[in-house]
Amino acid sequence: MFDVEAKAIADLLESRGSALRNNTILDVGSSTGKYREKKPHLALLHEVIVAGGGAYMGLDLKDAEGVDLVGDITSPETLATIKGIAPKVILLNNILEHLSDPWTVLRDVWEVVPKHGMLVVSVPLSFPYHPDPIDTMFRPRPAEIIKALEAATLIVDTVLEDHSLWSKWGRQGSGYLAYRLARSLTKLVLKSPFDYRYLFYSDFRWLFRRLSVSLVVAEKS
Repeated sequence: MFDVEAKAIADLLESRGSALRNNTILDVGSSTGKYREKKPHLALLHEVIVAGGGAYMGLDLKDAEGVDLVGDITSPETLATIKGIAPKVILLNNILEHLSDPWTVLRDVWEVVPKHGMLVVSVPLSFPYHPDPIDTMFRPRPAEIIKALEAATLIVDTVLEDHSLWSKWGRQGSGYLAYRLARSLTKLVLKSPFDYRYLFYSDFRWLFRRLSVSLVVAEKS
């Protein structure tokens, strides 16, 4: 998640503070509490939710500290559990590109959003190939995401731009920049013969090109 993306979502949640109070905000693919603590932008989202009186709930495949609901977002059982919880907001951020059938998951998650509930979707638009464990290169524009959401009242549809990789890495010092460049080169050399996407969509393509993400927020009518 980009810093600018986290800030935009945090601002939105703050603006909806009264509506979120005493309601559950479900973060799909939340990872662990320790991971979120290391990422200031993720910690910001958590702080905004708690400060607004919302109940943060993290969903992840891993059964670990900070994961409130262990489950697979592609499974009917997990979707049924979410429907029973009826979260006021579902955060579906930077996870769809790592699923084999992202459009189906997007529609299925939208189905379990309760009436007057919100879905916050963000997907990389201009971003390197980053398998975790896969990356399908799912890079839709906001208008494409909106088409998949029936009976939606649109709140936000925008493309957020971030810095280039050179700028992002460079701001953390020359040592970190050198480390990331060496890491990217190693992946390119070792993995591109087996997976062409490392070659054509490697970090080096975005070294001086700005990164961007599609952000859509919709309320179910």
